[in-house]
Amino acid sequence: MQRTVVVGVAWPGFESVTLESLLGGSPEVSITTAQKPALPWTPRRNRRELWQGRLTRWHRERSAPMFGDIAWFYAPYALEMLASTPELKIVWVKGRAEDVAAELITLAGTTRGGHRINHFSRSLTPEETRDPVLSRTFPQVEESQFFRAAVEAVLESQRLMSAAAEQFPERVLIVDRQELKTESSLTRIRGFLGPEHSWPAAPTPPVALSPPRQSAWLPETDPRRCVVLVPHSGLIHTECEEGLKELERRGYTVRRVGGYAAIDQGRNQMVTDALADGFDETLWIDSDVGFKAEDVEKLRSHRLPIVCGVYPQKGRRALAIHVMPGSKSITFGNAGGLTEILYAATGFLLVRREAYLRILDDFPLAVCNERFNRPTIPWFEPLVREIDDGQWYLAEDFAFCHRARTVGYKIFADTSIRLWHIGNYRYGWEDAGIDRERFGTFTLNLGGNKANS
Repeated sequence: MQRTVVVGVAWPGFESVTLESLLGGSPEVSITTAQKPALPWTPRRNRRELWQGRLTRWHRERSAPMFGDIAWFYAPYALEMLASTPELKIVWVKGRAEDVAAELITLAGTTRGGHRINHFSRSLTPEETRDPVLSRTFPQVEESQFFRAAVEAVLESQRLMSAAAEQFPERVLIVDRQELKTESSLTRIRGFLGPEHSWPAAPTPPVALSPPRQSAWLPETDPRRCVVLVPHSGLIHTECEEGLKELERRGYTVRRVGGYAAIDQGRNQMVTDALADGFDETLWIDSDVGFKAEDVEKLRSHRLPIVCGVYPQKGRRALAIHVMPGSKSITFGNAGGLTEILYAATGFLLVRREAYLRILDDFPLAVCNERFNRPTIPWFEPLVREIDDGQWYLAEDFAFCHRARTVGYKIFADTSIRLWHIGNYRYGWEDAGIDRERFGTFTLNLGGNKANS
């Protein structure tokens, strides 16, 4: 039996929802909307290869005579898709670029801090940001003015689809978005796809999607901008939990997440979710780190992209950071302050949204696991670094810092913040150098630390 593959090229919102309703409702038709994984507008792999992989999966998983998907991100793939798949038909919803752009901007939303989501401009203003998962599926243009960039993105999509329709006129149906709900358009679409199918009666046109709730601009220090991320293996030490509860009383969102056997995978998922939810800052706190809520406020007050507090490793005279090569000493407590370090641990680490997005742009990192409805980006994937006398295995925290430094960020530590690493007892800075005496100020001599930068 010859099966028909249908792809709808329609923007999110009114276009895709309406087209889906027109094509649905029949047991002979299986049409989804923006099926994951969402295809990147500019793929790093061959477009035809990505399409063929998707088509093979559809044939394997779907039994309906007619099946396919509706999404905006098929436009740059259209020519390769049509050339390689004779049974493919495309329904393209076309509209006035300015109207489509205005709707897309409305649907884009903002972050909790009030930054506007801009999928379309390569260069962002200080008031704008991107969505780490979705923005890669939209065309991005040089135009920096938000509305004009959206218009240019729509026009780019239309240029691609016009070329496909010109080359394959019998297999590309163009439908005007203003006529999408009319009976005549419904008849044209169904006749184009196959009058032999048992189409149901005309559906009731769907209600237009409501735009997402817009977030008001919040002051930089507002706790609603920041999410506290606490991965744990079942136990959160009492001193840590007391600090977390105080942060919640002050208005912070605290996410305690357990169950990950691989900590790098847990961190990747937690930060991907946090950025998708619009947070502008993430504060990582390990479940065995004792702190005061004031320490969080102090760390955030620096307004640095990446900054941490310092604590010792348990059971050995070493800090849970890596200092800069050549460092002779490091001072903690009353005489401490901001100092640049090479790599930070994630036990008390603040990272702003801009750093994650810069790393994503400059490496770039892949968006993984979309097909399982849990997109994740491997910012914390461990890596092996070449050094002058061999290889250095960087665990998830140092690997993240290495990527950040590679794209131009410096890593800072505030050594005035007193943290405790809770094990057999409360380990403090001094445990990296001497036995259990505590001081208001403590200078740790590093013995001419030799490390690779």
